[in-house]
Amino acid sequence: IFLTHGHFDHIYGVDALRKASGAPVYASALERDLLLDPELNTEDADFWTKYNDGVYPIVPDGKLGRLNIPSELLASAGITKEVVFGGVGYKLQIWNPELRKSSLLSDEKFKETASRLSSRNK
Repeated sequence: IFLTHGHFDHIYGVDALRKASGAPVYASALERDLLLDPELNTEDADFWTKYNDGVYPIVPDGKLGRLNIPSELLASAGITKEVVFGGVGYKLQIWNPELRKSSLLSDEKFKETASRLSSRNK
């Protein structure tokens, strides 16, 4: 069994599969802490679950190519008039401009989080 990385969606159930099949498990040494520490792995799962909370698939209009944003999404984002669009990975975020500005991490918190996350990959 070869694990490409230690994210929860790649390793849940691997121990049961290993026991049932007798197959060895291989993973990068860089993933050791994440694989062996259930708290880190749960934190990772909780983060991505929350990150994807409220995700709506939006399909462009077939004729004009416009994006029709569902009214419940606009309401949950507090959007009434102006919109800020932002790309994160392969996702498009839409924001009420004031809410986006107030939700950004401080420079200090950003550096602290980046340091903590990068230390997982050492």
